[in-house]
Amino acid sequence: MWRDAELILLRTDGFARLVTDYGKYDQWVDLVADARERGMAYLEKLIRDVESDPPDGVTRFKRADDVVAVLLTRDPG
Repeated sequence: MWRDAELILLRTDGFARLVTDYGKYDQWVDLVADARERGMAYLEKLIRDVESDPPDGVTRFKRADDVVAVLLTRDPG
């Protein structure tokens, strides 16, 4: 339940590729830490960089995917 959660990350499969396909993060907790520290725009840029120049072994079905994500955090107050 939300009242027990510190944060919630809502995201599309295109955004999830940072963890699931592109190997930029091994765990979701690391991605969320970067989202909080560097911002969501930073993560979008990482995705677009990989899409523009995919590393060996990364297959893709289209040139670019959706990259929608919202990070909800609890108000400390």
